[in-house]
Amino acid sequence: MDLQGIGALVAAAVAAIGIPTALLVGRWQMHAAVRAAEETGRAGTAQAEATYRAALDAVRAETSAAHAQWRRSVQREAYASFLLAADEVDRTSLSLLNGAKAGATEEKLKELFNELNSAQTALHSAHLIVSLEGPERIEETANTLEECIFQMVLLREDFARAKTAWNRIECMMESNSPHSSAALNLIEALMVHRQCLGVDDLENETLPSEYEAEVEVGEAFSALPEQILQDDEELSLWEWHARGSPSDLGEEHDFASRSMRVTRRNFVHAARAELNNL
Repeated sequence: MDLQGIGALVAAAVAAIGIPTALLVGRWQMHAAVRAAEETGRAGTAQAEATYRAALDAVRAETSAAHAQWRRSVQREAYASFLLAADEVDRTSLSLLNGAKAGATEEKLKELFNELNSAQTALHSAHLIVSLEGPERIEETANTLEECIFQMVLLREDFARAKTAWNRIECMMESNSPHSSAALNLIEALMVHRQCLGVDDLENETLPSEYEAEVEVGEAFSALPEQILQDDEELSLWEWHARGSPSDLGEEHDFASRSMRVTRRNFVHAARAELNNL
């Protein structure tokens, strides 16, 4: 075999060996490319997930902040409405009280009573909203404030009724009507009853017993013309006269007024602390 034939055989052998090697190298390169693509894909997926989580957290944070702001706004409005309603009850009841002291007409006093009833209804409604919004410590403070206000209002209403009834009885006594003596008998019976209770520090050995004095007052009320006094006016007049005088509210009202101011201040402090914590 000549050199040309040998060269051809060697070239064929080299070519036979080179083909599998090229295939092997190509497969390695393909695996490497696939692994690189997988790593890139995983990295891209991780990046996408991180971006999504960050965006979701941002949305949640924004939603939570917006909700907290909304809750704070709702509670602020509920607390403010309750305070305004409480102040309105205080104002209208004080107007009724001053009107009774100044001798306002019965028509005017009736109008003031109606205004006070409307204010009390509004306060009760505002209190219900505070109870719904909470929290519990705010509701408890609101309960105490409403109780103090209503206690003070009851005293002022009773005083207004007693003062109105007293003025009516005095006018009847000073008139020349046939009922003037009945009005005078009632005033005298109330005075004796006061002495029996020790309200007036007067020495009188001829005083009847407390029970007998109460019977005389009841009989004096019964002797008045029908419809001259309503039942609530009669009770208020008797009660206030037994306490002291229909022209004086007394220490009980002063205590109720102070209690109302203290509990109102406590509610304001509690509401402010709650709103600052949101």
